[in-house]
Amino acid sequence: MNMLIGLHDAERDHMKNKSFPNFALMKISAYHKAQGDIVEWWNADSKKRYDTVYSSKVFDFTPENAKLPTSTIKGGTGYGLYTELSTETDGLFPDYSIYPECDYAMGYIRVTAK
Repeated sequence: MNMLIGLHDAERDHMKNKSFPNFALMKISAYHKAQGDIVEWWNADSKKRYDTVYSSKVFDFTPENAKLPTSTIKGGTGYGLYTELSTETDGLFPDYSIYPECDYAMGYIRVTAK
């Protein structure tokens, strides 16, 4: 059974000239699309019933959208949460199609001290 997934990019919501995609949301989108789910940008004014909404924000000064459902899964340094993507999700190639204006590749490296 396909689920309807809503994505919320907090910076995209509040920064008019935001020029960077949200890498975590790109991977979450890739994961859900691989499961056959429908993935779209969450819209506060929509009457759609999302099965799951994910919100990610990078900066702690970015305001939170007060209309986000209480069940929203939140992550990112802007929320002050250190929620990590599952290994399965994190290992996927990001879904660049959700940011059609993005014409470059990006990634990150996690370094852990031994």
